[in-house]
Parts: sequence; structure tokens; C-alpha cells
Amino acid sequence: MEIEEPPTKKTICSTKLIGRSNGGFVDLPAEIILIIFGFLAKSDLVHLAGSCTRFRILTKDSSLWKELSLDCQAFRNNFLCSFFKTVDSIYRLSISNKLMEDLPEDSIRAFILKYKHTLQHLALSDEVTVGSATIEQFKALKNLKSLHLFGTQMTKSGIAALSQLQNLQEIRIPGCEKVSSPDLCTLFSALKHLRVVDVSDCGPTVNTKVVTALASSNPGLEHLVLDESENVNSATLKPLAEHCKGLVHLSLEGCLGITDGSLVNLVASCRRLRFLSLGMCRGITCKSIKAMAANLPEVRHLDLYACSFLREKSVGTLLAQCSNLEYINLRGIQLDTNFVEAQKKMYKNEGLRLSSTHQRRKGVGEGMVLPCRPCSRID
Repeated sequence: MEIEEPPTKKTICSTKLIGRSNGGFVDLPAEIILIIFGFLAKSDLVHLAGSCTRFRILTKDSSLWKELSLDCQAFRNNFLCSFFKTVDSIYRLSISNKLMEDLPEDSIRAFILKYKHTLQHLALSDEVTVGSATIEQFKALKNLKSLHLFGTQMTKSGIAALSQLQNLQEIRIPGCEKVSSPDLCTLFSALKHLRVVDVSDCGPTVNTKVVTALASSNPGLEHLVLDESENVNSATLKPLAEHCKGLVHLSLEGCLGITDGSLVNLVASCRRLRFLSLGMCRGITCKSIKAMAANLPEVRHLDLYACSFLREKSVGTLLAQCSNLEYINLRGIQLDTNFVEAQKKMYKNEGLRLSSTHQRRKGVGEGMVLPCRPCSRID
């Protein structure tokens, strides 16, 4: 949200321009004006507030400020800050730092805490790396339902603060390598209503004990991202299969310890999976692919990048049985060009598009991507 401060010259709300004498726009019922205001950008509302007394009152209506996206520059705008002091409630707030400037962290913290009683969704972009002092204050956000926070500055005290947010249903804290596995166990044991969790890129911190704490405390979990977790292995999938049978989205990219046995058990238990990413999980074979074909009728997105032990026969079975598939990535797998051409012909009438990569040797393609229909995001 980029807003220029109005000129110092006072703006006059002319009755000729707005038609006050003839019952113009400014005299419409408040309900009608608020509907129209709802289509305007937040920056336009700020400037409208300076045009006349009635607009200044109406632009502060809470229905217009349920969702707000701000860039860090906004916190250096005195006019904007003074305006927001009069806004009573914000429900969804996202903050970015497009120019990668130094953060006005004190101002950001004060702004967030002003709406601690109404704020339900808070997202800080990866460039907004607030420190532990700010994260510790988030314990006051008792109504918070979703939190997206890049975890590079997360500490044990920050985890303790987040553990008090009992209404959280979604928590995305990728990159929190500075906290320990017991810290994450404490967090996930305390939170009981999580549906969406992202703890990707946490190095060795995420392990079987962490996922066990998460799964056993949150059986309603639907969306889990564990990408690039060094200590996630076959044993890690067991608690998910036991407790989280409603899992819809699972991403395990770069989790090199995943093998057939636990994956076969997982897909047999979590039959509602629609998104499954196994890129670089080199330990899986055709056994896992056959299990997916038999147990995942609703799967739409499947990433098998560089799963080099897969063969044409199992891939063909998968494509034939998973009729709802919208995207499959098989790059990095040696597939015969005749097989690729056969799949193109087979799925042509269904609107599927099959593209193969360059050939490494005569008659053999390196892989293919099948973007069946536009893949819908599963949140």
C-alpha cells in the first residue's frame, strides 16, 4: 500500500462538485456509500477522509478495514499513522518490505498490538524479519487464527509466546533453525486446533518427535509442509498415518529419508490427499506409485521430481487410475520417448497436455511434466 501524503493546502469539499444542494453522492444513505467505498483501494479511502466531515466519519467504518495490506514505508508516513489511530478494528493484516529497507520495528509492533482484540490473521512477508522482542508480544493476540512469520529470528521465548495462542488454526514459520526440537514439541503439544502447518527449511530441527507431537495433538491437520527437513524419514510418516487421516496437502520435498514402507502406509490411511510433493525423495520406487494409484482417487498435484527408480509401467498405471490428476512432475526420470508419445495420444481428448524434456540419449527422454488442467491451490 503506497500512499502519498496529501498536499499541505487544505482540501475544500465543494458542494458544487459533490452535488450537496441537489442531493448528490455525499447525501446518499450511509449503507450505500459504504458499499461503494468497499470497492476502493485503502489509499483512496485515506484521501477521501480528508475531503469532508461525513466522508471522514464513514471511511473509518470497521467494515472497510477487515483486511489491510501495508508496506513498511507506510509506518514512516505520519499522516497515515495518525489516520489509522482512529480505526477501531482490523481482522486480517499483512505487512511487506518491498524495498528491503530497515524495519521500523517499534512502529510495526505498536500497530499490531493496537488491534490485539480483533486481529485474526497476521502475515509478515519473508523480508519482515522482526526480532524476538516483537514475537514475544504476539502472546497478546488471543483471537489470532493464522500466523505467517519467517522464523529466522525465532527463539525459545518466541515459541513460548506462540504456545499461548490457543485459537491458532494455521501457523507458517519456515526457516526456524535457531529453535530446538523440544521447543517445537512444546509448541505443537500446546496448540490443539491446527489445520495448516509449515515448518519447511528448518534443517535438523524438525524430526519424528516434533511431527508426533503435532499429529497427536492436532488430528484435524489438513495441510503440512516439511520441505528440506534433514531429519524427516520413514518413521516420521507413521504418526501422520495414525492420527491425521484427513490430510489433504503434504509436501516432503528434499526429505531424503523417505522410503516405500512408510509412504505406502501413509497413502493407504490418508486417502483424501489431493497434493503430494515428493521431489528429490530418491528412496521411493514403483511400490509407492502403485499404492498411490490404488489409494488416492482425489489426488490432483503430484511431484515426483528426480525419483529415479520409477518406471514406465507404474507411471502408466498411475495416470490411468488417478483420473482427477491435474499436475504431475516426472522430470529427472528416464522415460522412453515412445511411452511419452503414447501418453500424449491417450490423454489428448481429456484436455491433458504432456510435454517431454530434452533427450539424454537416443530413444530416451529425461522426464515429462503433465499440467493437466490449471492446478488449484489447496489452502
